[in-house]
Amino acid sequence: MGRWGRGGGGGGDGDGDGDGDGEEEERRRRETSGRLLRKAAREYKVMLQAVGSIPLAEGSEAVTEEERYPLTNLLSLIHYNRILFLRPSGLILDSTPLDLLFTLPMEQPLLGLSAPEDGSMQPAILLFEPSKETYRDVISSLPEGAYPDNEFLQRVTTTPAPADGESPMTLLAQTSALGDVDAQFNATRFLDTTAYVRLSDPGLPGPEYDIPRQDYVRAMPGSKEARRAWEGVYERFRDARMGICGLDLERVERQRSEMDDVVARRKR
Repeated sequence: MGRWGRGGGGGGDGDGDGDGDGEEEERRRRETSGRLLRKAAREYKVMLQAVGSIPLAEGSEAVTEEERYPLTNLLSLIHYNRILFLRPSGLILDSTPLDLLFTLPMEQPLLGLSAPEDGSMQPAILLFEPSKETYRDVISSLPEGAYPDNEFLQRVTTTPAPADGESPMTLLAQTSALGDVDAQFNATRFLDTTAYVRLSDPGLPGPEYDIPRQDYVRAMPGSKEARRAWEGVYERFRDARMGICGLDLERVERQRSEMDDVVARRKR
């Protein structure tokens, strides 16, 4: 499912006006989203909170879904004390350590947590303490109009995810780091003791896509145990996507040269 729970849907058929076909497709997508969200809410006993899109001026240029629903909108939900946002695509293996983040001391109203092995320090988990003042300050520091989330994320203080030396649990991991594990790495222990795994690998479009088998195999880590953990996470994601969201994998067009170059570098 896409940002803010947008589901898949069928397109228009037959001859007719192009705008009409687009409106019909959007209507079907919304109906699918609503049905899936209501089903998930009943099954998992959760509350749904709608997040509005940014207003678009008449005649403004087309914007992406990301730009219509920026992460900064979460700061406007001031009736919550704290919001935890898990950057997609990822898989929750154990929610208990994530629950503890609601009590993590925060010196600032925005905090990003990155996987310990991620040298780029890209936040995979974001903590927000919404308020009118914070929302106003953040919005005033960003470009006017639509902007990508990266513009916002560059302004978020990011630190490696905290670790409890007395607990075997790991709060956060990223699949791209599985290519650099040591000889003592154990796949079963990784899957049993990791709270949230973000599925992000160079050259692959994401776990929600039907990746050609040869590219999928070529992107796997070299170590047997790391490969078992990597495959286990991707398989669980696919199963959860179908079992919970009712969605199959999306089609993707292969970008041969870029994928080959990135995967080849990773294998060396």
